[in-house]
Amino acid sequence: MIRTLVGAALTCLVLLGVASAEEVRFRAGSANFAFDMPTGYCDVLFPGSATAESLRRDLELVRQRGVDVKALAVPCDRINGLLSNVRQDHGLRVLAFGVLTREGEAIAADGGGDVFWQAIRNSARYLNAFAGSDAVLDVVREILDQRGIPARIADIELSTEQNRIGVAAAGELIRSSRHEPFNAAALAEPLAGVFLVTSVVEFDTVPGSTAKLAAARDLRMDLREID
Repeated sequence: MIRTLVGAALTCLVLLGVASAEEVRFRAGSANFAFDMPTGYCDVLFPGSATAESLRRDLELVRQRGVDVKALAVPCDRINGLLSNVRQDHGLRVLAFGVLTREGEAIAADGGGDVFWQAIRNSARYLNAFAGSDAVLDVVREILDQRGIPARIADIELSTEQNRIGVAAAGELIRSSRHEPFNAAALAEPLAGVFLVTSVVEFDTVPGSTAKLAAARDLRMDLREID
């Protein structure tokens, strides 16, 4: 689960799209949710979006690797030529919600899933208390190698709060000869029968700086359940 959560924090690296709305709605597990996007943000995955359809294969790959992306919002003025903007060192902040998956299927948060979650949360607490940040960083680097994710992590923070697990990482996305700095933060928690992931990714940041979980916490506070 920790490995999946780390992957979830990086899923926002797959980005393209065009749409605009003040509110984003999505379904996760047995509930419907909504959040109000910040001023100047646009929804990438709005229903019927031709761009969302063009992302279908990429999103399916992300789902198979550990997270089903339900909502994705980026600054409207960065949507056109989005990846080019990142590669030209233009700042970009991405907001996303998703559901943890295993082999493409949502992981149930009840029954055996709840027992598994408690075990993973206790493991995270143990790592923080006894292993230290260097051991956590080694684990994450191993995960990236195993999954073939082209990223180098310089710093990481692992957190447990109430029934949530949080991961924040700072590093570089490696594309050919380019190194694109980013910060990523994600929170995972059992909600509505699944494990909801709240993610914030920031590009054009200082390599080696520590990503802050506060941004993911603030985004999570903006989410509300609707009928």
